[in-house]
Amino acid sequence: MEDQFYCLRCGKYHPQSEKVIITTAKGERRLSCVHRVNAKQGNQATRDAFGKTVTERNKALSKEISKRSINPNHKP
Repeated sequence: MEDQFYCLRCGKYHPQSEKVIITTAKGERRLSCVHRVNAKQGNQATRDAFGKTVTERNKALSKEISKRSINPNHKP
């Protein structure tokens, strides 16, 4: 997987050729992928659909992590 990078924006691995450095509103430089940049430029419905898929994936990941954790105060 040396020729791939993990995009924190969309949560997937991509080839190095799809790597893009973006500047945030605060002026910070972040690593992103071409897919994320292209999704940002689409219409409102496309952006909303993309955001919902990322949100659902993050929620599922969060649930999985909380199930694995050994926290006696955790109530499902």
